[in-house]
Amino acid sequence: MAKTFTKNSLRIRISHEKNGEQVFKTIITHPMETGYRRDSRTGETIAADYIEDLRISVDGKTYFAISLGENVSSNPFLSFVFARPLVDNQLLRISWVDNHQRDTAYDCPVSFGQDGMFHFEGEKQGSDIVHLLPEAGTVCKTKTPGAGQ
Repeated sequence: MAKTFTKNSLRIRISHEKNGEQVFKTIITHPMETGYRRDSRTGETIAADYIEDLRISVDGKTYFAISLGENVSSNPFLSFVFARPLVDNQLLRISWVDNHQRDTAYDCPVSFGQDGMFHFEGEKQGSDIVHLLPEAGTVCKTKTPGAGQ
């Protein structure tokens, strides 16, 4: 049975560790197709579709940047420690450019719950609104220039 992907689905968690570090974790639901695989039903090559450049910024300043590519597995998981802890009301942006030069960006204000955890889960549904877990706050948008192409 073939995998089905909700294109550009995103889950984020920022936790406070016992040693005082803030750990950022994200899973991006993305096929990360290499362009070398063949469809088992048709025998045709599956078109390449992968993230090339991923950036995470806070209030316009890049905190994390990484070059990905065709050799990264589907649904990439990324984790890193923030050098400077985040606080409520900062604007967190996760953005990437894929191999077709399409830009995708999620903007979400940081809002830690009473448990000290930040949770965000959203997926693009053909509009600019992203569905959120209640803990994530009320505003989070995705920007996809050329959406629908």
